Amino acid sequence: MENGSIKVIKQSNSDIEFSFISGKEKDAAEYLVKYISSGGEISLANNEDEAGEGITSIIYKDGVFLFKNAGHGWTGDWNVISQEDLKAMIVKLAPHNDGSHWSLVGRLRKC
Repeated sequence: MENGSIKVIKQSNSDIEFSFISGKEKDAAEYLVKYISSGGEISLANNEDEAGEGITSIIYKDGVFLFKNAGHGWTGDWNVISQEDLKAMIVKLAPHNDGSHWSLVGRLRKC
């Protein structure tokens, strides 16, 4: 699973926890967009929640990329995002997924 841009931290039957490799965020975004396009789902830690528990979930459904933000006790709506904007969002969220804490990791899931 490691492709030089993400580092696998923990793997189970259906989920993979990962961190971004510093300096490889754009490569990771390319890889993750392909992963999502092939039926995968990713969740990335974000800073949208005041308690530091924010998550951005991303899927590909009916030919479009969708994302939603959620936090402790709240969930946003699904929103359409272009492939280029998705890549930029992944790069922006990469620093919040450095693996320095159990909650600061990305998660991959095959759907």
